[in-house]
Amino acid sequence: MYSTVNAVYNRVICSSSVLNLGVITDSQLNTSGHVYQCVRQVRLSLTTDTTKTLVHAFTSSRLDCCNSLLYGVNDGMLEKLQTVQNDAARVTTETRKFDHIRPVLRELH
Repeated sequence: MYSTVNAVYNRVICSSSVLNLGVITDSQLNTSGHVYQCVRQVRLSLTTDTTKTLVHAFTSSRLDCCNSLLYGVNDGMLEKLQTVQNDAARVTTETRKFDHIRPVLRELH
């Protein structure tokens, strides 16, 4: 005879991203969340002076080296270089993504 049991249904809640084997991925298997988290953890473990030194060594020095050769380069390439410089300034000063960057760049130079 079939008996009726009060079944408890578990709900499956969808998430925009998941952590699997230490890697954060989203529904499109994009790992940008993982990269962001790694960068954030590394940045939080560095002092401001160390961050400035690393940014200068790996980013600013490469942007400044032979920059006169960039005369006449197209706007698309200049935008990419400007983005690198802006991101380096944001990392150094811990400025948020949507804050204006010009005052930060003035302060750093």
